[in-house]
Formats: sequence, structure tokens, C-alpha cells
Amino acid sequence: NASERPYFKGMTEFEVLAGKTTKVNTTCRLQNVAVSIALSTDFTTKFQDDYSITVTNGDGGVKIYSRAVNGKTLYFKVPDQKNNVQLVVKATTKTNVQIAQNYSVVKPNDAEGNSNLLSGDEFTVNVGVGDEPSVDPTTQIKLKITVDLTMHETGVTIEIPTENIIFNESGTPTPDPTPDPTPGGDIVTLTGVPATHTFSIAGVKGGTETVPTIQINIAAPKGIKKLMVEIHSTNADFTATLESLKLNVPFDLANPGELLPILENTIPDGGIGLIAPNDPIRGKTAYLFDITSFMSLLSQFGAGDNTFTITVGDGVHQDVTGVLTVKVTQ
Repeated sequence: NASERPYFKGMTEFEVLAGKTTKVNTTCRLQNVAVSIALSTDFTTKFQDDYSITVTNGDGGVKIYSRAVNGKTLYFKVPDQKNNVQLVVKATTKTNVQIAQNYSVVKPNDAEGNSNLLSGDEFTVNVGVGDEPSVDPTTQIKLKITVDLTMHETGVTIEIPTENIIFNESGTPTPDPTPDPTPGGDIVTLTGVPATHTFSIAGVKGGTETVPTIQINIAAPKGIKKLMVEIHSTNADFTATLESLKLNVPFDLANPGELLPILENTIPDGGIGLIAPNDPIRGKTAYLFDITSFMSLLSQFGAGDNTFTITVGDGVHQDVTGVLTVKVTQ
């Protein structure tokens, strides 16, 4: 009913064609009524910073605008058949006089030919102390309230990739695809897992031992659509670092999204260096997943058992999973 984050929605019809990838451009529009509070300089000069402005849409949506949310826009569910939002202003002057006043912010009758609140309406409420504010035990302080109304009619365009959809012309359920048993077929294969590698920190530091070379060969003749990695460790410090980097849950190297800088950057630059910069994995038919350099990162955290569950899919055949275990000892 009320939030500091906006809600957008859009809908577009599209057709799914066999063997083809469709990109859909969907225009998503704001579904809320937005309210912004702008305090004048004279208001902040005359009043203490413990003010509160309660905003309600009259339909269960309530938010309190205070110093903590100064500058933010508040978003409310569109109320049914209402033309206003309500404000309750509470403040204390620098001379310790308290005020509490109610205001109704009404949408003009001639706005869009509809005076009821609609999705995309945004009110900017300007709050000042008035031309000649006076303190009176009965009338208290009469604030100066002005309102600007903006009606957002345009939207934000979002591209939705409609991939990995199995086309079935008959409309009957399509069974899960099974791997092609024919040698040399087009199924996904992993070489190098399952495997277990062990090395000691003392050996690496002493020069008598090197971190293991770990490479996994991936073949996907239909093209890699996803390369999921899930990491678990018994080392608490390493686990905490993964959590701080948002890598404590399965992540997709073929579709890294906002994780791309972390996955591409080298360890000195605050990343983990799991993938090569500017070399997308998605769509490759063959890929050498080399995580040798990552072993140096493991050694910095100390002893622990670490498992890497790797899952590869091409969107056609059954996903293939392999588990890599790396044991680090003191």
C-alpha cells in the first residue's frame, strides 16, 4: 500500500516460434501515486529537525516523511475513487512551540478529464512557513502549502528475453528432454569433474608445492545457455566473503548481470577473476573453464573444504552437473 520503491507493470502479446529466439519490448508504466515533499529554507530555519509529515492515500497506505527520508519520493497504491491524499504536519519551532495541522492535497477537476487519482500521478508538496508566520495559542502557525502535479504518461521499456521455451504445437505437455545416447551427439559434456584436489598453504608459501591446475572442458554443440556455479565452504571467512559479494547463492556465469564486474575483475581489483573480461560465455559451443587462479584466493583464507557444483545447460538437452572439491590444509 505504501513504499519507498515504485511499482511498474506492462503487458505485451507475442508469438513463440519453434527454434527461434524472440525479444519482446514491453513498456512498463508506473502503477503508483507518487508524493514528494519539498521543505523550504525558511521551514528548516524556523523548525527543529524532529518534524514529521504523515502521508496517507485513504486506502491503507501510510508513510511518514521525516528527516531520515528527506529527498525521497514515496509511492502509494492508487486508491479507489479518491481524488486526494492527506497530510498531517507535526513540527516544533526553534522556540519549542509545537504544531499539528491537517492538509488535503486534491487533484484538480480538469486533470486528464478525471479528478480521481490514477497511476502515474505525482504530487510535489512544497511546505513553507507562510509570508508572515505568527505563533498564537489558538491558531498556531499557518503553513504555506503549494502543490505541483505531474502526470506520467510515458513508460520505461524493458527487454524480456523469451528463451528456453520449449515449443509444442499440439499443446500437449512436452516430456523432459533426455540426453542423446549416440557417441558424438550434440549433448552437453563436462570433462574434469567430478574431481578432488588437495594442497597445503604451508607448501605453497614454502615453495615446495603449487596450487593445482584446475580446468573443466565444456562442450555444448547447441550453445551454452547457462553455466551455473554454486560454492560451499567450511571456512567461515571465505563464506562471509562470498556472502558480501552476493556469491553465496548459485550464480550464472553465462548470464552474469550485475555480478559481471565481480566475476571479471582480478583479485587485486576486488573481483574473483572467474571469467575473462569482454569474452561472453553464452552461446559458446566449447569453453575451457579455468579456475586455477581462483586457488590462490582460497589459500588466503586458510584451511577448509570447498565444493563447486557446476551445472551447464543448452536449453535443449538435460542439464549436466559436476562437482569439484578443493581441500586446503595448513
